[in-house]
Amino acid sequence: KEGQLLPRPIYGIQSRNQIGFLFWDKGEDPEKRTEVGSMLKTPKNPIWITKVNGLYGILFSLNEDLVSDWRVENRFTVFYYTGLSSQVRPAVLSIET
Repeated sequence: KEGQLLPRPIYGIQSRNQIGFLFWDKGEDPEKRTEVGSMLKTPKNPIWITKVNGLYGILFSLNEDLVSDWRVENRFTVFYYTGLSSQVRPAVLSIET
């Protein structure tokens, strides 16, 4: 971290998984932030289990090329679903970079 050795090694999976995992906690100390490895951020299929501020959800795209063709990354749509009873349909997120 910042050119210094970490206090303890970080271990993770060595290859891309079928689905990914993303994590965000707005109350987390920036210096002790939970790190998700690159192999979980870039799965073989465009499906991610998420944990956002303690709530699990699923983020997915219907376009399978999203994780295999970099040209698709410029403009795409993903769907986010938390399973809360108040969420009757997935949130649709249109991303344009």
